[in-house]
Amino acid sequence: MDEKTIINIGRVFFWTSFLLGNICLFGYIFTKNDSFVEGGLLVVGWGFAVNLSAVLLLIFMESSINQSSPFVSNLYS
Repeated sequence: MDEKTIINIGRVFFWTSFLLGNICLFGYIFTKNDSFVEGGLLVVGWGFAVNLSAVLLLIFMESSINQSSPFVSNLYS
């Protein structure tokens, strides 16, 4: 997997979470509707879990593709 591909995947996950969080924030500011607060808390919780999973999956995929990387050799030495 190319380094640029990993960066682009990370950007997509980050900006999706960021955009959804801002929609909830400004939705609550403009309407004072509590549903936006609940949605914002869900975005924070699930966004953290999804972004962490994506990072760990990318690290695992990169290390399994490139077995000669220093990260993998340091883990098992």
